[in-house]
Amino acid sequence: MPRPLQESDLIFAPAASSLKTALGELKRSHLSITNRLQSIQQDADFVLGVSRAYDLPLVANERCGSWYIPPERKAGSAYFKSTDGHFGEWAFSLRRLNLQVLDVLGQYGGVSNYVQGAADDSESWALGLGPALFWANNALLMTAPESELPALIEEIVAESVKVTSMRLPTQVKPAASLWIANNASAEKVYADFDIVICCSVTVNAMLTTVLKTSYVHLACSNGKNGSRQLRTELPKLRLLASKISQSSRILVTCETGKDLAVGVALAILCTLYSSDGRLRLGSTDEVPDFVSKPLIKHRLSWIMVCMPDAAPSRATLQSVNAYLMG
Repeated sequence: MPRPLQESDLIFAPAASSLKTALGELKRSHLSITNRLQSIQQDADFVLGVSRAYDLPLVANERCGSWYIPPERKAGSAYFKSTDGHFGEWAFSLRRLNLQVLDVLGQYGGVSNYVQGAADDSESWALGLGPALFWANNALLMTAPESELPALIEEIVAESVKVTSMRLPTQVKPAASLWIANNASAEKVYADFDIVICCSVTVNAMLTTVLKTSYVHLACSNGKNGSRQLRTELPKLRLLASKISQSSRILVTCETGKDLAVGVALAILCTLYSSDGRLRLGSTDEVPDFVSKPLIKHRLSWIMVCMPDAAPSRATLQSVNAYLMG
């Protein structure tokens, strides 16, 4: 078997030396003084752009950082090891004292850490604060000291509860007899419905007195805990099978009208309604065998089309799936 071709077979010895020299010259030209100076200028322009965009000072790592900062924009100096700031090493080095940087930090509001996906799982850290309250009180929240934030958020949330506005019932089409609203509207519109299902911490005494057995209370607190509690409360829906008729009008509510109530309505749609949106009379008190994940997704789409701002949490949907799928 003939040996494979080698570089020496294609390039004769005298030419090989010339090629090596040419490649070396090309590499050296790439690293010419002109290219280096232009690269420094391009990097400096980028650094200045970031500084202006975030209104932050520029502190040079004196290994070579002063090359990239015009003297009039330089707020201070620091001294890091040579690999600090290399790819993947973006954190401020704590291996050197660099105490001179503290003055600069104090002038520009101190230090904060960027938390990727910070809004995820807000039930575990936001203390009841939601997107609407965050933006409504943005300036106040962003300027408050860390030590004062818990009390401030508690005050904001408590005040919002006092002024909670009614969320008028939204019909879940094509279901002809199912509506979703918030708890604040339940006492105002209950007379328009045959069955009212409320997700709340405490029983509504007035609705209990007026509606009697047509009032169904699901004991759920707000947030993630309430979503978990829903798992043990949903079996109460089995009582509805004996109470409904084709003309029954059902209202489901929770504190916001966008989370727990959506989960409860989804469970009802999957167990008591046919594919054309009609109540299935004669339903048993058990979850039908035909309930499946595709069916659950399809019925959830009914709600999302009618209520684009519906926001059932992951924990709420998990509780519904656990109830329906066993």
